[in-house]
Amino acid sequence: DRGNELYSNFKYTELNFKREENVSRRDPTKVIQVDGVYHVWYTGRRSECAPVGIKNMTDTKPGTDWDLSDIWHATSTNGLDWVEDALPAVCRPPKPEQGNRSICTPGILVWKGKYYLYFQAYNKVGGQEYCPVRVAYADSPSGPWTHHPVNAIEPSPKGSWGNIKINDPCPVVHNGRILIYYKGAPIERGPEYVLRMQGVSFCDNPLG
Repeated sequence: DRGNELYSNFKYTELNFKREENVSRRDPTKVIQVDGVYHVWYTGRRSECAPVGIKNMTDTKPGTDWDLSDIWHATSTNGLDWVEDALPAVCRPPKPEQGNRSICTPGILVWKGKYYLYFQAYNKVGGQEYCPVRVAYADSPSGPWTHHPVNAIEPSPKGSWGNIKINDPCPVVHNGRILIYYKGAPIERGPEYVLRMQGVSFCDNPLG
């Protein structure tokens, strides 16, 4: 389809997903197939209103599109028609646990017969908020999922390029080791720009 803005050879087909007011679905994981069924996880927000901006947000009104989000799961047999679970796959943990404000941008890993979801975990949004990567695990792609109590990846030490946020974790397996690529940001950034750099963490254990 050379008529698209990316000049690519891909054809774009709209997915059959139920549209709902004040519901956002974004940041999908890789799609995996298990026993003939496709699975995808994503950032899901169901709120009382559309985002109101950082200055006007409350405990029930989101400041951004990914604020007040949980991790949702949907399945498909053909890759086009998707059925969303009735409840989130992974819910935000209660206060004061990390991620109680929002969990988002998941990445899926299948490792030795188990399933691991990595995601950003916010206790607050807006400004220079601390954000590590957390992980939940399950024996089945349909759950139930268990929050691991320890952060999987911490922001980098003070003075380094990724010392406040670790965003968009993307796990892969290479030569028998787990690699998680991610986007990082430093706290020492000016209001006139946002600095982003790419990083990778290595581990032999999916829990970090």
